[in-house]
Amino acid sequence: MDHIDSAADLFREIKRRGLELRRGEGRDDVLYHQLANKLGLEPDQIQRGLDQGRVSVEEFVYAFFSILQPFAQI
Repeated sequence: MDHIDSAADLFREIKRRGLELRRGEGRDDVLYHQLANKLGLEPDQIQRGLDQGRVSVEEFVYAFFSILQPFAQI
């Protein structure tokens, strides 16, 4: 595995490892929209916004885990 140096790298790796996002057809679409909202990005532009460096790794990790926290408490 390559080093993860950016939020864009981390998001690619999460998708590669099983986050299922297919614009309205994936099982994780609700999470995808919540993540976009927390990051201040359009849902269909998350990867582009991350590639442009608009979100730090720390901001991404905080947003991602804050969305997953309720599921972890189940």
